Amino acid sequence: MQFDLRVPDLRKVPSTKRGVRLVRHFLETWEQGNTAAQLPALLRIALSHSNGKAHLETMFREQLEPMLRNVCPMEQASSRAGLICHATLGLPPTRYVLQLSSVVALSEEELVCNVGRTLQAYLS
Repeated sequence: MQFDLRVPDLRKVPSTKRGVRLVRHFLETWEQGNTAAQLPALLRIALSHSNGKAHLETMFREQLEPMLRNVCPMEQASSRAGLICHATLGLPPTRYVLQLSSVVALSEEELVCNVGRTLQAYLS
């Protein structure tokens, strides 16, 4: 299973709005078409099989790190990508797989605002 995350070019986004833009992008990507149907399966596989975990990690690294090299110091792109993965990959299991009511009840704007602050800190 392969996802094109279509990571936006954050160079075109004001530096203070990059975290919010990235969260909004991931929510839009996760909630549309085939991705919405396949994401829970990919997450379950990644959580229970080492090959699935490695695949997910590689996918995020290959798609996220190149963009981060354009907006962060190059030597920090890998660690910042890991932090962004940490923050963004916690959201789909709680919202779409486990369907925790407190997370499901949050509007898209509430998620974007709250998770966006975390990503902004990682990007700054």
